[in-house]
Amino acid sequence: MIFLILVLSSTLCLLPLISDTAFEAIISIGTIGVQVSYAIPIFFRVTHSKNTFKQSKFKLGDKSIYFGWISVIWLSFTSFLLLLPNKINPEKGITGDIFNYCPIVVGFMILIALVNWNLPNPYGAKYFFRGPRRAGENLKL
Repeated sequence: MIFLILVLSSTLCLLPLISDTAFEAIISIGTIGVQVSYAIPIFFRVTHSKNTFKQSKFKLGDKSIYFGWISVIWLSFTSFLLLLPNKINPEKGITGDIFNYCPIVVGFMILIALVNWNLPNPYGAKYFFRGPRRAGENLKL
């Protein structure tokens, strides 16, 4: 299994030799995925669970809501920038060779996630997904 991961990773590293556009799209998709995984919990922390959020040892005090909004806005802005075309040919415009396929892939993944979340009981993720647990918390499955 480790050898398979090594081969796949090495193959992805060779992708820029074939197509810069494909490599940039893969990097953009991965970066957007990471940024969204940070932005969603922060967004819900500053909106939905502002008063019920259980504090940890590390606290920012009264400024945590402001820093949270700054984080959500920044992550949204930079994710939006990664969805834009990377290059534009002034003579031909955006062609298939330089088109950024990242918005299509990200939109397709959002569609799959929404369908998976809203499937009827017991198949939909909203019926069995419990979310992360804090260390030392009693896990009930």
